[in-house]
Amino acid sequence: MLSNLGGSLQRGVRNLRLYDQADLEHVALVRRLKNGGFSLDEILEYTTIRDQGVETIPTRLTLMADKITQLQAKQEAIDASIKYLEEKMLILEAQEKLK
Repeated sequence: MLSNLGGSLQRGVRNLRLYDQADLEHVALVRRLKNGGFSLDEILEYTTIRDQGVETIPTRLTLMADKITQLQAKQEAIDASIKYLEEKMLILEAQEKLK
């Protein structure tokens, strides 16, 4: 087993790990979720639910919608910080010109 990533761990020559296409697709999903702001615990929850089949699609959609809401809140906070810093820079640049 690929730890908590799912899949089956097989060994080849010199005890090297061998991965099949499903393993590679699973790792790609994990990376996309991580890049999408999911924590490792959230990724484990999502992939565990996903492995249970299509009947879990509503739950997965809810998890994704919740993550989008969280990311939008973070984005709003970042946008407000950028705006503040840009305004502060304008004030400082104006003060510097008065020297």
